[in-house]
Amino acid sequence: MQTANCTIGNRMVACCDILGFKKLVKSKPLDELLKGELARFYELLIFSLTQKWKDLKDLAQFPEFRGEQKRVRIAWFSDTYLICGINDDEDSHYNVIETVAWLVSVTMDTQTPVRAGVAYGEFFAEPKNELYLGKALVEAYELERVQEWVGGALSLKAVKKAPQDARVHLKEYRVPLKIDAFATCKTLPFDWTRVDHKAGICDERIQRAKSCAREGAQSIVRKWENTSRFHVETCVSCFPKNSERKRPPTC
Repeated sequence: MQTANCTIGNRMVACCDILGFKKLVKSKPLDELLKGELARFYELLIFSLTQKWKDLKDLAQFPEFRGEQKRVRIAWFSDTYLICGINDDEDSHYNVIETVAWLVSVTMDTQTPVRAGVAYGEFFAEPKNELYLGKALVEAYELERVQEWVGGALSLKAVKKAPQDARVHLKEYRVPLKIDAFATCKTLPFDWTRVDHKAGICDERIQRAKSCAREGAQSIVRKWENTSRFHVETCVSCFPKNSERKRPPTC
């Protein structure tokens, strides 16, 4: 369906959240963040798209780079960003899954870790005016919000549309959800353990949250404990015996 020179169709869509962003923004002057943590996040975003390191730390270059790369569409607003397929085909589906998988992985041990939900379905995009609408976006947002860890997962429809070669970025695992979650746990999360990381990657975050007296610290503890459990139960490089372990059911 064509509407105002834009197409309504099915797309693979990822809704991603930079965790702890509110606290980070309040902790330092914005100009310092733009030269530090946010510049680093931008650099990691570019790497996730290209798998190449580029000297593009100036966020002012983002619109130019976004127009130059032809793998996915990207929109970024504060702590939330959108990554969606350009077309409804296997290449576009793969590009979204691969990009999000890398971003979840390379930001895991930074001040800007990511949680992501990926869905597939009806979608409308008008990039010129930053207009994005559709069921796929709503479902991706809902899936991102109900997960209680650092990481990401695909919806059932997205799993069915995931190309076979994209499965290398995914792993069968029971995704931890918040107590009041309505989403199904029968899905596939991103396997960030495939990328080089420190053996105790989650331990420092858990201890820091436990020592924090502010309201909401317990939810942060649960989030990192669930992330740590995924690491301990699935990572083969840190825990070689996991290669012999039978995978748990996804639901």
